[in-house]
Amino acid sequence: MVNMNLVMSSSHRSSSTPSSSSAASQSSFSDLLHSSTEELEQYTNFLSLMPMRKDTKVQEYVPSEFQELTREEREDWLELQCVLFEEETRSSLDTNNENDNFIDDFGRYLKKVTRRWASWNHRSFGSISSIDQVKELVDWEEQTQQKFPTTSQQQQSITTNSTSDTSSNENNPLKRFTQYCERSKNLLHIFRIDIYRPLCDYFKDVEDEVPKSVERIVQKWEALLHFSPLNEKLFNTSRDKLVNTSLRVSRSTDAHLVERLVPDLHQKKLEVLRLANKWCLISKAKVNQRRGTYTLSPKSLVDREGKQTVEIGNQEFVNVTQRETMPRKRIVAVSQELVNQDYEHIQDELYKSRTRYDETSQELRAAQEKCKYYEDEMTFCRTECANLRDQLQHTAELRKAIEMKVNDSYSSNGTGFIEENNNDRTTSQSVVYDTALWEKELERIKNKYSRQKIKFMNARKQIEALNKQLEISQTRCTQLHSKFESDVYSCRALEKQLETARKNIQTQGTMVDALQHQCYTLKQELDSSNVKKGELYTQLNNTLQHCKNVEHDLKLTRLKFKELTDENGRRQSREEELERENVQLRKLIEQNGLRRRSAEAMNTVEYNALRRRSMETFHSEQNLLRRRSAENYSLPPNDKQWKHQVPSLQSSTIKELNRPKSPANKPKDCMFPDINAARSF
Repeated sequence: MVNMNLVMSSSHRSSSTPSSSSAASQSSFSDLLHSSTEELEQYTNFLSLMPMRKDTKVQEYVPSEFQELTREEREDWLELQCVLFEEETRSSLDTNNENDNFIDDFGRYLKKVTRRWASWNHRSFGSISSIDQVKELVDWEEQTQQKFPTTSQQQQSITTNSTSDTSSNENNPLKRFTQYCERSKNLLHIFRIDIYRPLCDYFKDVEDEVPKSVERIVQKWEALLHFSPLNEKLFNTSRDKLVNTSLRVSRSTDAHLVERLVPDLHQKKLEVLRLANKWCLISKAKVNQRRGTYTLSPKSLVDREGKQTVEIGNQEFVNVTQRETMPRKRIVAVSQELVNQDYEHIQDELYKSRTRYDETSQELRAAQEKCKYYEDEMTFCRTECANLRDQLQHTAELRKAIEMKVNDSYSSNGTGFIEENNNDRTTSQSVVYDTALWEKELERIKNKYSRQKIKFMNARKQIEALNKQLEISQTRCTQLHSKFESDVYSCRALEKQLETARKNIQTQGTMVDALQHQCYTLKQELDSSNVKKGELYTQLNNTLQHCKNVEHDLKLTRLKFKELTDENGRRQSREEELERENVQLRKLIEQNGLRRRSAEAMNTVEYNALRRRSMETFHSEQNLLRRRSAENYSLPPNDKQWKHQVPSLQSSTIKELNRPKSPANKPKDCMFPDINAARSF
């Protein structure tokens, strides 16, 4: 017998690579060459019944092979794993069919089965809160259908529209529920081994929140499938709120936890898939951020060697001739370099994707040509085998006819007939020999046919794998092309921003140059103002000193003027006294005659001499005061008191000197006629 375990192990849960399938086929061909025709036919029938992928489309995680991949290849592989896992999740329960109300059908059918179980066992089944109880009802229903087929046919006619045996599992909601639970267990194992393990092994640069969330949801998923009874705390949402599903949950019943299990498991699958994609995206973003990060030291931004600076106060300004060393050119260069690197990286990735797409297309065309060649060869082998089968059948009929003829000859003629019919025996022997040859040729053709059929099946598997890989490459190429277009658009936008930034930098540089020129002009004006300020400060000090001297002289002049005023008052009082005395003397002269005349003459001479002396003294002092005032009169600008007081003193002094004399001050004529006559002489 052929080693069937070897064939199953090589075909079950393979990584869908052409090399592994070809190696398995070559190892099995060596055994097939030495096997018999019946074993070969059994093996070919087994291969025809064996599915292409027995359990899942998700590829198997092999740590030794995964370790040899690059970072980008690992990310692409995980993206493919997530896409395949999502397809498996959505195909396990078709929620897009509007006519498929699985939860409602499951609730109604479960209620009917529990009622039937209660009527058979004369007791209530109780609340259903575990998967094992549903399996128990399924087993009980199968047993009753085997014992009472009529009843089962009636029940199938009520609950389903089809009576075929092949679709009984699909139309039975309880069996669909158990199959979905088993499929969920299988998907949980696949997610743990083929997605979660590589994420934990090679994508550890993610924060702890996402891995913890994934682990928490996976633990709840596993607890819902393995623990009995179901715990309501393990469910994500209420019965009325479901995410990413169109499944409707029926009203509250005794089996509401079991009814909530299917949509909640579906939600958990989509949630862990979303978190896995987020995990990959965060890790990829961090890697790209580390690749695109540049640090510029302060020394590299500004070259301060040989710069010319101007100090204004406590600040320092760079000269206009050294503007080329400012960091704006460095910033523009770094920005342009980053844009060019990103553009080149996207171009390289797009070129690699196109190359992989072309290689996959070539492999697919080669596999299709090979498959067509195998189909033609297998068709030829089929026709040849049919011809040989017809020839063999004709030869067998001829042999039987000859044998019957020989037997008839023996029975009719005895032994003498043998000598006469030697030629017929020779003919029969040749026919037997030809028959053996045809049988060997037929066996050889069957072996060749079986081998060609196996090659054809392997080629068909390879074509399907290449078709999947081609679809993935096309999707990836489309994504990269769209990403390339968006990056080209963003690159153009960045170039426009860069050009605008350059213009702004040039404008700002021109403004800075103008401001520096204005600063230089203001600095020169400030220096000249400081020089003028020093001169004015010196002149102000001199003026203040001169004002102090003038104030001192003015005080002395006022004292002198006061003394003169007092002296003038005393002299006026003296003059009044003299006038009174003169009046008395006149009276005495009137009384005494000539005696009075001589006394009045003497009094008049004395008065005139005294007055002349006082006037000379006053005029000399006034002239001295005028000369000093002309030489030293300079008052401070804010001394309003002396500004108005000194001219008033001068004007009062001048008015006093130029005041017309009163009649009392004038010399009066003598009232005696003899004296007047004497004056006339």
